[in-house]
Amino acid sequence: MKIVRLIPVLCLLVLASGCLMSEQIGEPIGQGRTARPNDDVTIHFDTTFNRIVIFGRSALMVAFAVWVFTSFGAKPGSIIVGGAALAVSGWLFIQDYRALKGYSLEVAAPGLTLRVPGELNAEIPWESVEGIELEGFNYARISGGMQFSPTGGMTKRAGLELPDWKTMRVMVAGGTTHLIKLEELSIEHRQIFAKALIKRANLVEE
Repeated sequence: MKIVRLIPVLCLLVLASGCLMSEQIGEPIGQGRTARPNDDVTIHFDTTFNRIVIFGRSALMVAFAVWVFTSFGAKPGSIIVGGAALAVSGWLFIQDYRALKGYSLEVAAPGLTLRVPGELNAEIPWESVEGIELEGFNYARISGGMQFSPTGGMTKRAGLELPDWKTMRVMVAGGTTHLIKLEELSIEHRQIFAKALIKRANLVEE
């Protein structure tokens, strides 16, 4: 049945449409090996690129559903595939738009602000932060690889290995623990956020 062949096409549309990328406010201080995280850092998703991804993906999936309905009519198969495309489009839009407008991990002078839609909404003064625990599985390599040298040859560019942290637990006075899932953030942003938090809270790395 032709309509069955459209299911992989729908999956490809979803996969090819991209995913949200984290962004930071608060550039590092200094350059090269002397650079250190800024004392004030905010990690968020409210960027033009992410808006293009969210609206573009939804538009593609809605267009796909319309094409299915107009090409195959009101057949059971077309109704299932087209309806599924509309449902997935709406669900992805709602989930990602919430992250776009509501996600914010902020390290600033007044304290730590954790806003993850549906999971966290807390403002914590630094004197209340007792410690953090970072958990991950391995190390991720960024940059590196080969590049062209000025003489026209190939040279190996030095890379950097950073811990691929998956979660962060923030322990607060009174026994409260806040769990932050870091996998949505880039490897670099996990590092920047963690180091800025450690510095502001006057914690000692172990």
